[in-house]
Amino acid sequence: MTISTALLALCKIYPESKWSVHRKDMTILEATTVETINKIIGRSKNWEWSKRPGNYKLTYKPTESRLIFVGANESRDKDFSDTLGLEINGAFFDQLEEVSFEYYNAVCQRIGSWHIPKEPKPLCLTTYNPHPGWVKREKYLPYAENRMRSDEIYFPLSPYNEPSNTDAQWKVWASMPPDVRARMIEGDWNTFENKNPFFYAFRDEFKQQCELNRAAPLYLSFDFNINPATCSVWQFAMGKYIHCLKAYKVANCSIDELCQRIRGDYPGALLKITGDPAGKARNQGFARANDTMYTMIRKALNVSEMQIDSPQINYAGENYWREMRVLINSIFQNHPNIKIHPIDAADLLSDINLATTEKDTDKLYKTSGNTEYGMHLVDTMIYFYLTYFTEFTKFLPKI
Repeated sequence: MTISTALLALCKIYPESKWSVHRKDMTILEATTVETINKIIGRSKNWEWSKRPGNYKLTYKPTESRLIFVGANESRDKDFSDTLGLEINGAFFDQLEEVSFEYYNAVCQRIGSWHIPKEPKPLCLTTYNPHPGWVKREKYLPYAENRMRSDEIYFPLSPYNEPSNTDAQWKVWASMPPDVRARMIEGDWNTFENKNPFFYAFRDEFKQQCELNRAAPLYLSFDFNINPATCSVWQFAMGKYIHCLKAYKVANCSIDELCQRIRGDYPGALLKITGDPAGKARNQGFARANDTMYTMIRKALNVSEMQIDSPQINYAGENYWREMRVLINSIFQNHPNIKIHPIDAADLLSDINLATTEKDTDKLYKTSGNTEYGMHLVDTMIYFYLTYFTEFTKFLPKI
């Protein structure tokens, strides 16, 4: 909330100024920074929203200053063409570690390009969590090694200094795996190794480009959450290849809206559907009494009941987590051709790399809601493998 307040103050202090606000995609930006700003300005008539696609902005009417909201969408805009027309006095990156160093630089090149009578010095504001990527190299290490540029300031923040945190929050944080707690709560920039990876047989070589085979079916695997909406897109041929083409993780998105995105990305594709078995339950909140998540998917994607498949392992079984973990790691270890798209399925890869177990168990560690350890896309991958590959270990050579 502190930086959101600062952005609003800049609009008041510098008439006719323009400030861009960035995150990895627009839907996450709407669910986070935009939501925070809405709480601050309330129903004030001094502020006016324009939420048209490609022109998402907030104007402070007394000074005509603007906040411009931009989703990086790097999988779509690989050349950063959306940044070329930016004329701004400054920029704010929320969760800087989510975007590439190249995108960050493309935006920074535009700072100071908007000229006004009372012109501020070019300004770039960022927030980020400990992360082993470029942010550590370019932002944290210069601070830690006392070699920051004279025009840069670094403010370490910690929940220990936040009086609004509740006992219930601290109880949840205390139950985190030690390496997760060290990074997310203690602010440790050196604890990135997943000491107990859930997918211990996963290999970096799986991160490869893979193209749509238009002659083969698409397999969609859904996880059903209030937020975010998630689905992974797969193709496979038994014994030959398993390819993940894309992973959708969309905040504040209905199942119908998600399906429309999928139809737009894969027009005319032959579809097979699987996912969370809980999606077969009826809910009083649905529009029609007999609706389930799967009936809504069938209608949105125009597929028959015969195109809906189900995972094949008993989720209530005592050894479910151990059996499922062994199965999927056996596939990772022994299958000859697994590819997961490094850009279009980047959110799934991030989940896989983070996935760890609860203490002294095989159970996947998860947190609720749209959180870093929500593991919603990992769940879609699990449903996919448990639907179509439960017999995989039977065909492995006997030792």
